[in-house]
Amino acid sequence: MAIWGVKVSHFEAFIVANGGRNTLHNHKTRDIVQLIRAVTGEKSYCEHMQSDSISSSAIGVASTFIVHKWDDNFIQVVDILQYYFKDRMDTIVWFDLFSNNQQNPLSIYDPRGKYETFHSITKSMSHAVLVTSTFHHCILIYQNAWCAFHIYLLNKNKKCTFDIAMSQEELKMFYSNLDFDQNYSFYSDFSVGDLFHHMKMESKIKDCYSPDDPKEILAFLHNDCAKPSDLLTYNHGYAAIVQDRLKEWLVFVISRELTRRREQFARNEIQEKELLLYVTKLAGAYNFTYLTPSILPFETVESLYREAVERSSTVFGPDHVNTLAILTRFSECYSFYQQNNKNRENGEKIITECMNKCKQVLGPDSEYTNKAVCRFICYMCTTTDPNKLEIVEKAYQYLLDNSIRKFGVISEEATGALNDLRIFYRSCKHDKVAERQCHLELLAAYRQRQDGDRVVKFIWDNYYNKPKIKVNMSELRRDYELVVSALTDVTHYEKCDETVIGDAKYTLASIYYKMGTYYLLTHSLTYSLTHAYSLTYLLTHAHNEQVILTQQNAFSRS
Repeated sequence: MAIWGVKVSHFEAFIVANGGRNTLHNHKTRDIVQLIRAVTGEKSYCEHMQSDSISSSAIGVASTFIVHKWDDNFIQVVDILQYYFKDRMDTIVWFDLFSNNQQNPLSIYDPRGKYETFHSITKSMSHAVLVTSTFHHCILIYQNAWCAFHIYLLNKNKKCTFDIAMSQEELKMFYSNLDFDQNYSFYSDFSVGDLFHHMKMESKIKDCYSPDDPKEILAFLHNDCAKPSDLLTYNHGYAAIVQDRLKEWLVFVISRELTRRREQFARNEIQEKELLLYVTKLAGAYNFTYLTPSILPFETVESLYREAVERSSTVFGPDHVNTLAILTRFSECYSFYQQNNKNRENGEKIITECMNKCKQVLGPDSEYTNKAVCRFICYMCTTTDPNKLEIVEKAYQYLLDNSIRKFGVISEEATGALNDLRIFYRSCKHDKVAERQCHLELLAAYRQRQDGDRVVKFIWDNYYNKPKIKVNMSELRRDYELVVSALTDVTHYEKCDETVIGDAKYTLASIYYKMGTYYLLTHSLTYSLTHAYSLTYLLTHAHNEQVILTQQNAFSRS
């Protein structure tokens, strides 16, 4: 069966025949259906036009599939397609509005069903174009059941290339706002990475022609997929496919523009600064869209970033903030993909260079310096080399000293940095003495700023082994007086929430009970009675009667 389509050049004639642009300027694509039904009878628009000897030349076998939303403005869709095909206006496209029989759309489908027929249509296509008013509206395309379904089917056709069409103005805006801005600032207001993030978060199909569409399409996918369980999560299956296609397109268009800029630079038509901008755009695509090596190999990204750093050093200088911005993204690339990075030494060199230059040029007060140090820590802390661990320890200490200097010793920033250092001593360097010192300083800081919630959580996290809430008796016995004193203080904090105070009292009761039980089993009865008296005193002043009864009964049973 021939897959009929219409030439792009015919769209304007169709508009003129139906009253012109002024008449149709507010029409959505779905509104055009009524105009087509009025003239086509029981045929599709393409079949109707074939019976007209004059207009039949505009109809032919389609090779390009158009993916669009029926709620989009029809004139805008036509303008976008005309701009996209401006040098190929005779291209014959499969546009459902014209290719389907709009009187009875189901009449064109064979007995296997409409979804199987769409499958056969997409298999015959060599190219697909997704029409969108702005790049960010791609998420709306993804949330449309039919558009996402078409992309899924087109994705199965490995010979079919994929592209996105948008207006000239939007395309220019897209290029100019992509990642690095014209001033090479570290982060621009617009990030294409946001789109892919939202596609993960907003994965629910919200837009479809019929309420039953998602259910029916999922049924088709269940039968079509080799491993139906892979796509039982209807949205996630689509998300992966659509995202990969968008990423491929992103790399394709930036690569195309970069090639054009290289040719212009070779002819001295543009300055090196403009060429540099597109080198960083293509390299940056690896960072903010989490590209897989199959789309853009890491070796290519590494080469692009090296070129970008070299060109920026020539244009602005090696220590200029713009060069540091590019170097920062380069180091991010190594940090994020360290598992896929075969040359770890290169990663260490770039990340270390970035950290040292940020310290030297931007100083300790810059947020980018702190990010560079954190990135260095994340990349290096997995090492087992004692000498490198010493360097990592100094980096942790650098962050801690900066936080104390800028915010104060008991600030959230300082205690956060101190806790990170404590975890490093525990997990990486295995220095129990240093970890113990950080432990005591951290609890002291929480107590000094009267942060009851932090005190209670700190004690639970460090003296109870989750998830079974089994008390670490050796550490609890060692720090018994310190822990009891800290929790008792919490119960007297004036600005502390009643819930936190209740948690502190419950924790105290639990500790008294555990210690009383321990001494009853391992020491003399005198010790256990002492703890029993302390428990009774505490429970007498507790607010929760249920806790009182529970703890008293538990202690008496012991």
